[in-house]
Formats: sequence, structure tokens, C-alpha cells
Amino acid sequence: MNPEMKEFIYKHYLKKGLELEENPVTDAGIIYALDVYQVSARIRKRVARITAMMMEDEEDRSLNAFSDIDERAIHLFYSTGVRKTDTDLKRSGLLESDIQALLHQGFIIRMVQYESDGKTEKRSEYRMGYKLYQLLELKKVQEEEKSQVLVEDWRSALMTVLDSVKEDPAISSEVSAKVSEIYEYHQAFWRFVERFVAELKQTSGMNEIADSLEMDRSAWTHKKLLLYVEFVIAVAEIVSVKTSFDWKEIGARHYRTIGGSKRFDIHKLSFLEQFEQNLGFPLHVIGLSSQGVITPVYFAGQLSGTGGFQYPQGFLHATTDLTVFSTHFYTTCRVLWIVENRAVVTRMVAEPDFLTRSDSLVLGIDGQLRSGHRKFIADVLTHSNHLEQVVVWCDVDDAGFVISKHVQSLLKSHTALSAKWILPIPSANQWGQFQGEVHSWTSFEIEMEKRLALGHAGEQEAEMGGMERWMSWLAV
Repeated sequence: MNPEMKEFIYKHYLKKGLELEENPVTDAGIIYALDVYQVSARIRKRVARITAMMMEDEEDRSLNAFSDIDERAIHLFYSTGVRKTDTDLKRSGLLESDIQALLHQGFIIRMVQYESDGKTEKRSEYRMGYKLYQLLELKKVQEEEKSQVLVEDWRSALMTVLDSVKEDPAISSEVSAKVSEIYEYHQAFWRFVERFVAELKQTSGMNEIADSLEMDRSAWTHKKLLLYVEFVIAVAEIVSVKTSFDWKEIGARHYRTIGGSKRFDIHKLSFLEQFEQNLGFPLHVIGLSSQGVITPVYFAGQLSGTGGFQYPQGFLHATTDLTVFSTHFYTTCRVLWIVENRAVVTRMVAEPDFLTRSDSLVLGIDGQLRSGHRKFIADVLTHSNHLEQVVVWCDVDDAGFVISKHVQSLLKSHTALSAKWILPIPSANQWGQFQGEVHSWTSFEIEMEKRLALGHAGEQEAEMGGMERWMSWLAV
């Protein structure tokens, strides 16, 4: 038997204490039946039999020349840990003749396990064969080589863009002449590109690249990841030459072929959200003028902004993340509320005089803390001299816990402010009970984890309360 094949079987299919029979039973020199024995100081008994191709196929097969049956085997036996019964294979569409052909090719092996008598068949299953293992390992090597070439092409393309920006600073000068804040965002964009180029220089692995782009690998296919990197390059190319551009221009200018303008359409929303996460601000801040995703920002209370923005106390207001990134906001209020759901904002506005009496500004983040919300919060925390406390109130669920953690990270550098975290007590109806709903971050974290472990989730709307409840939280 081929020594490599023997090593393959020992490594992947035999537990400690099991040995292969030295003299395999053969069938016409094509298929071998190799007994497996459990061996110890006192016993030696047959526990299994492996049936597979006897000799390695010397044919030099192309990885692109698989038959439909071969492709099906590759799909079914994607790792050495996969086990399939005869019924499983036939349910997948394989005929008995197909199974025999795959055995002869070395794509699969058959393993029969015996009862304690060493004769009675207990279980029969198919596993990945040595030939298929070799081909998949070769495919893995070839994909790694392709990845190395692809990564080098990406790095070269981005380096070309960076060099062009350094040699011709006209765009940066044009941006700088418009608004200094926008210029700062452009500079931040190019710093992101430079960091990404540095990452590409150090690795050629897709997993490492996904990590550097802060991507959830479990939610992104390999194909989508590759396209996103192309999108990053395409955006860099157009930002280097234009201060304003349309969504369709990104793909059209990069690919310069019919249909190029639609290349990124299928993933438009997720690409824009991912890029916003990478940059810390949306793309329309640096030039995406149409078909970009503009996020509304809902709030209630007094708010002012540089450039003449004025929102009076006592009303529900809405702005956009584009406006938030174009100014610096501040408030004269003493309390900033950060609530997960818009319904809470509208309810607080509807309560007569609550905003005025409590001197509150209420921000609703609509279930997701976007970059516009982060900038809004950072502005108010940094530029509001009268601010005394921040009250954070989210749903009691996993998403609400994640949002709370993100807000906590924003508050870390503002230790002079009193930060309160709200966990309503179901059916609370007295002032003393209301005050027990206010937590420090440490006690909030412990209590939230306890409730989630017990399955005691709940939405804000379920324990909305009213002015008495909200005022009690402020009084603690």
C-alpha cells in the first residue's frame, strides 16, 4: 500500500490502539479490503474493515475537469470528518454504479465497523478517500497562490492611487477650500487606505484580510469578500479624482466595461454599511452625492450646531448623518438620554412638560448605533458645558446589550458625567421600585447577563412608564 495513503488513514480514521492488517485482502488489484484491529497487551480483535482503491491513480487530472459525479462527491465529502451512509449517498442522487466508480477513483473509502465478535456488521459508512484528499489539498494550494497574486494586484492598485494623490494634490486642495471638516474626513479616508495597504503587504490570507476590515466572516461569503475589496479600491480611485460622484460611477469607472456600473448593486446596502464601519463615517461625507444611504437621526430637546443650527426645546426633531458630520452639535440641557427605540422619544415628547422640567435632550438610535449617532453623542459630550448626566436605556435583549456596550465605550473618556443604565423592573409601580431600576455600568452588566441567561428579554415599550418613573431615575 502507498505509504502516504497508509499515513492518511492512520491520521484521520484510526483512533489510538487501532492497527491496520499488514497483508491486505485484494480484489483484482484494484480494490483492497484492509482489516483494522484493536491491539493491546492482552487482546487483538478485528473491529473494522476499510475498502478502497488499491493503487494511486497516476493520471494527472485537472482540477477543472471533474465530472458531475466527481463534483457531487467533492460537495458531499468536503472534509475528512464527514460520514455518509449508503442511504445518504443515494438520497443525494448517486446510483450504486456511481458509488462504485468513486471507490475505484479513490475519491471515497468504505468503512465497516463490527460488533464485539469481529464478524457481525454494526455500521457501514463512507468517508473521504486519499485521492480526493490529495486533490482538495492541491486545490487549496492553488487557491492560496491565486490569492497571493490577487492580493498583490490589490496592493499595487491602491499604491497607484495613493501615489497619484501625493503627486497631484488638486482634489485635496479643492476639498480643503470648501470645508475644513470635510477635508479632515478625506484625510481620515486616505489614512484608512494606507492602513489597508499595509495589511495587504503583510498577508495574503483572506481570513486575515477580513479581520483587518472588521468583517463578520460567518456572514460574508468568500466571493462577497473579494467583491468588497474591489469596491474599496473602486471608491479610492474615484475619491482620488472627484469631490462628488454618483453610486453608478464607482463601478463604471473601476471596471470600464458594459455592466460595470451595476457590479456592486447586489450588495449596495451591506457594502455601504461595512465601509461606514471601517471609516467611522458614511461615504456621502466624502463625495457620494446620490443613491447613498442617508441615515435619519431622531431626537427631542434643545440642540444647537455651528453654522446656525437651532432646534428648540419641547419638540421632536430629525436631522441626517450628513448634517451631523457637517457641523458640531451642543446642548444647554443638563441630561442626555440615549434610547434604543424611536417610540420612547415620541412618548417623552408627548408627556406634557417632561423635556422642559427635566431639562433633557433625548436621542433615539432606532435599534442600531450608526456612525451618525456616534458623532452626535461625541459632539454633545464634548461641547456641552451644562451637561451633568447621561441616561442609557435599551431593550433587554442581546442587541440592546451590544448597543449598551458601544455606548459605554463612548462614555469612558467622560468620567465627570454621571452615567446611568436603565433596567426596568416588570410591573414596577412605586417611586422606590422605579429607583431600583437605575444601575451603574458594573451592576447593569451583571443584571443584564442574568436576565438574558434566564430568558427574561423585553422591549422598552413593554415597560414604558411615564414622567414619574423617568423623573425618579434622574433623582437617584
